[in-house]
Amino acid sequence: MKKITQDLNAYGTGLKLIAVALWNRGFQAMLIYRISHFFSNIKLTPVSAVLTRLIQILYGIDIHWNAEIDGGCRILHGVGLVVSKKTKIGKNCTLYHGVTIGVKEEWQFGEPIIGNNVKIYTGAKIIGEVVIGDNVMIGANAVVTENCEANSIYAGVPAKRVKARS
Repeated sequence: MKKITQDLNAYGTGLKLIAVALWNRGFQAMLIYRISHFFSNIKLTPVSAVLTRLIQILYGIDIHWNAEIDGGCRILHGVGLVVSKKTKIGKNCTLYHGVTIGVKEEWQFGEPIIGNNVKIYTGAKIIGEVVIGDNVMIGANAVVTENCEANSIYAGVPAKRVKARS
């Protein structure tokens, strides 16, 4: 329940929260993900699978029930967002539409670990066993295949550190 409250509060405060809960597909997708993750933790994987499919059908967002996403996650627009099976995402992260977070090859192991307060902009790809430090911004359409230093901005294909983030 705490993480759901943190997710909701990431969108703002006051009466706006009612509108977010009723109309924001990113929040609704996170809510369903949280429920599916709960069912996965109590070994009711078929329920998790059905809920994950529901997110895919309703919102065009694919978040695997085994992904570990901390509280305060905000999904903006969200269509085309993919978060793979063993991804770990820290607190207060923002994910835009078209973002892919996953393995490099279907048969490989080692998925991304994303720190706290990270923003990943439209179309960015975080691929393979990489660590994204805290307070990092990943630019639109960047392709990240190597670790990202904390408090930095990354952009390009392949993504490179373009400057320190203040």
